[in-house]
Amino acid sequence: LYANFCNLPPTYIMCGSMDQILFDSLRLHSKMKAVGVDLSQHIVVGVTHSFLSYVEQLDISPKSWQAAADFLRGTMR
Repeated sequence: LYANFCNLPPTYIMCGSMDQILFDSLRLHSKMKAVGVDLSQHIVVGVTHSFLSYVEQLDISPKSWQAAADFLRGTMR
């Protein structure tokens, strides 16, 4: 959170609303946006830090992986 964020590539920040690092993710987004980084943030409601690991148990997990993949595809054009 104290680094120089200038000239970073497009960035996708995903975090659960119940994640212990939610507020760090929000601060990171704010600092990167302030210096003009092209970024997108996705706060997933009702999940914790490791929700992406539960692809078979949580419907939102594969959807979130897809959203991240879509962002990456969009930045590589």
